Amino acid sequence: MTGRETKRQLIAMCINILKPHLRRFCKSSSNGEFFICNAITGIWHKETKRIMENVLRLIIQFSTRNLMNEQLNEFLYLLLSKEWQKEVYEMLFELSKDEDIEEKFAVNENRFVVENGMIELGSKELQKANPEDYCLSGTGWCFREDLAQQYNTQVREFFVRLIPDSNELTILLTYFASLLYGKRADDKFIILRNKDNPVVAETINAKGSGKSTLIALIKIFFGKYMNQRMIAVDNVTPNNEKLLELTTKIGAIFGENRFTRLRIITEPEKERAVIVPMRSRFVSPAHVNAGHHIYEGKTINQETLQLWCSSILIFILNYRTDDYGLSLLPIPRSMRLTQCRSEDSQSENLVFNKWMEENLITTDNTADMVSLKDLYGQYRRNFQQSKRLPIRHFVVKAERFLRDKKISLTKRYRYTLDKKPYERRNVVHQVRIKESQ
Repeated sequence: MTGRETKRQLIAMCINILKPHLRRFCKSSSNGEFFICNAITGIWHKETKRIMENVLRLIIQFSTRNLMNEQLNEFLYLLLSKEWQKEVYEMLFELSKDEDIEEKFAVNENRFVVENGMIELGSKELQKANPEDYCLSGTGWCFREDLAQQYNTQVREFFVRLIPDSNELTILLTYFASLLYGKRADDKFIILRNKDNPVVAETINAKGSGKSTLIALIKIFFGKYMNQRMIAVDNVTPNNEKLLELTTKIGAIFGENRFTRLRIITEPEKERAVIVPMRSRFVSPAHVNAGHHIYEGKTINQETLQLWCSSILIFILNYRTDDYGLSLLPIPRSMRLTQCRSEDSQSENLVFNKWMEENLITTDNTADMVSLKDLYGQYRRNFQQSKRLPIRHFVVKAERFLRDKKISLTKRYRYTLDKKPYERRNVVHQVRIKESQ
């Protein structure tokens, strides 16, 4: 037996010993693509350039407890030799063939995969994936708890400043949340448009409304999911019919130029389009003369947006979520358009507002407070199920009513009782619920 045949036998023997591990962590498709699973995170990666380098890492990890030292040393020496790498690759490719591998990856639309874990539909926590979950790398960035905490305030201020209207911001974040799981909320597509306000028009044109920054953030956040679950396009022109065709197959967010309007022709397109007005990130929405109050803001660079990704994920998952089911998904029908004030029928609003006025009593006592959850309990008792609003719709309408009446509402009310901290959601201040007759 020649020396070459002896080496070939050694390679075959070692690969045979490691076969269970290699089959679990290496997969090859029928069209010649190679996939390798990170043994630590459980996330799969499509490899095109550094295949042998990654295979070598796997072999080192599993061979130390399966091969004798002499075999291991010689085996690793052969793997590092370019003379044998092609032969080893061919052996591994045959060993790891899986004709259904791409279908296994395709069924994971209910998982959002970062480089070091996954989040499943209904979950708010990062989980370690198993190779059998077939989670293919999606975003290109790793979730980090320290970064999520560090940039939490900056991310919140960024979104609130760009879209200060709570209904409009909820619609945008609901759409993001639906894309985490590969399903567009109500099959909508979103158009980011400058806020039409003649007072601030000059400022917005000069400084920018934030559309480009937001779209850049979306592209970084969704990473490798771009063109799979969604597209994001800045400066859309009126004749982009091809982009509208894509919205039937994939999520879409368009940033329009101020002087153009996307040509939405068909009725189905009009029904699916959601217009989100953008405010300039340099204009303070709280300032009395907002049109004349300009921040000396700095452009947010891509490095900063990348650092924000972990905070954005937590912000989306936690936004408007409370203990009685007020979460972002699925998007409520009453909020499917930004122009939700005009969408709700006037008669329905009159009935709801009348009920609120009759059942919510304002007082001068600061100790009087009611949660919207308790108020909804009263509402349920007063209306039959067929005429009753779901709690999500109820909260949106109630917030609008309270805002119009200038009644104070705290999203998260924290207090201490018997030296223990507590928290209540959506607390209305200086009001009482009228007792039922």
